[in-house]
Amino acid sequence: MRNSDGGWDASLRLDFARQGARTVLVTNEHRGPARVQRPFYPEGPEPVHTYLLHSPGGYVGGDRQTLSVRCGEGASALLTTPAATKYYRSSGPSVRQEAIMTLAAGARLEWLPMEAILFDRARVASVLRVELTADASFVGWDIVCLGRPASAEPFEDGVFDQRFNVWRDGLPLWVDHALFEGGGTVLGKNFGLGGRSVCATLICTKMGGFDAAPLRALCVASPEPLSFTENDEILVMRYLGDSADRARQTLVGAWRIIRRLCFSLAACEPRVWHT
Repeated sequence: MRNSDGGWDASLRLDFARQGARTVLVTNEHRGPARVQRPFYPEGPEPVHTYLLHSPGGYVGGDRQTLSVRCGEGASALLTTPAATKYYRSSGPSVRQEAIMTLAAGARLEWLPMEAILFDRARVASVLRVELTADASFVGWDIVCLGRPASAEPFEDGVFDQRFNVWRDGLPLWVDHALFEGGGTVLGKNFGLGGRSVCATLICTKMGGFDAAPLRALCVASPEPLSFTENDEILVMRYLGDSADRARQTLVGAWRIIRRLCFSLAACEPRVWHT
């Protein structure tokens, strides 16, 4: 369905529920070019792996998309995408996206999309809000590539307005608002991206403490800026670099550690990452 700006209007609602020992996708409602593949169970009855699809392959000015994900009590799900998300140049209207993820008590959600690539002159407003109840847990990341360095195309014009917020029982755990303007000061100065084109954030709402030594070792070994901070409620990791592939590999390494230490689970990478 086209909107008044000439873009696509798309929405996707996914509800996951625990049924016995298994988590199942009980609601799959979509409008426009937003779909999911059938759920996969490579780890047994849970978590259920689900791949989000956008059939046009990218977003143009005026496109709007809403994603609603609900995990019922005790449900466990992993969501990812089969390819990078591309935002193409716009002559005016912005792409607007909103993702709301709501987790009931005892639920766990892993949000592991491939990177977002912003072409020069792209205009994007993105909101990701995670609502946790009681002891629900969330692990997720966001990888952003501003411009296309491999094609010698810097992000000289355009806007990326990004909000990434995590709340538990109505109280904020993490509230982040990043505004990147093409050619702007923040992209070049050391208090911003320091001239690098790729930035990434990983969030883990860990329940209880764990030995963070393996994550510290990962940061020390990283050839590019990588750091993390934590308290009793949340862990935040930040990455800066010039390669979306290296950013993803770095966060996958951190995710493997977090999965083992926080959830006593071996890493099981979605097979779509290797196709």
